[in-house]
Amino acid sequence: MRRILVPCLIIVWIVSSLPVLAEIPPLSNEQSRVLQEFWWMEQAPPQSPAIPESQSATAVHAPRTAMQEQTEQLLAITAPLPEDMPGVNDKMFYLLGVAFFTGKGVVKDLEKAAECFRRAARQGNPDAQHMLGHCYMEGLGVTPNITIGVYLMKQAIAQNHRISMFCLGECYLNGKFVKREVEKGMALLERSASLGMRRAQLSLAMRYRNGVAVCKDLVKAYSWYAVAYHDYDEEQAVLKKLEPLLTAKELAEAKNMASKVLAAVEPDKNAFASLGQ
Repeated sequence: MRRILVPCLIIVWIVSSLPVLAEIPPLSNEQSRVLQEFWWMEQAPPQSPAIPESQSATAVHAPRTAMQEQTEQLLAITAPLPEDMPGVNDKMFYLLGVAFFTGKGVVKDLEKAAECFRRAARQGNPDAQHMLGHCYMEGLGVTPNITIGVYLMKQAIAQNHRISMFCLGECYLNGKFVKREVEKGMALLERSASLGMRRAQLSLAMRYRNGVAVCKDLVKAYSWYAVAYHDYDEEQAVLKKLEPLLTAKELAEAKNMASKVLAAVEPDKNAFASLGQ
């Protein structure tokens, strides 16, 4: 018995101690297109040596758009960003923040990233609120301030930001940055999972399967695994291992619970893919 119990306790301790990593919200096709313009010079083919030096770069490549020119100027700023930057909306500030945060196509600068996120967050951008909250909680580019970080995460959650729900939910469950509150943490995880956050779905499944922070419930564990692994054929073995542990009635109940979630939202395979990683 001890041989089984000790390894299980060690696994539970390791899982509960894992740090909560903020994730850069996945970009839409339009956002990806705009961000590609940020990196157009890096991706453009080199100029042929046969072309006379008198020819400009615009004669070789397609003419730059106004956004490309404006973005190039913004990324070239080495001093603090000017206070007055007309024409730069919240989406552009957020994408600039992503570029500086990841160092993709530009020199990585966390202070400038936080400033871009701040300006976008002031305009109500939920992705920027999430990232700025993460910066404050981890002290990335700003002086650490848990109160401000949690507030910003909650602002994003108020706009149904599923990644903020997941991150703050894990914080409450693990007592990281905030007081440990299991009920509040589980509620946030379930909201995030119901909105299609696969990492939240897997966290719920693991917790219900192993009884981590909640009572062990194999029916709920199976249902969340079924949701998370929907359309993931290579992961179906996990469900096969659980099925013998359930009665026919429990298995039917678990599948019914999963079907209701799947009917409301289709799980996103890239819901938590971090840009540049």
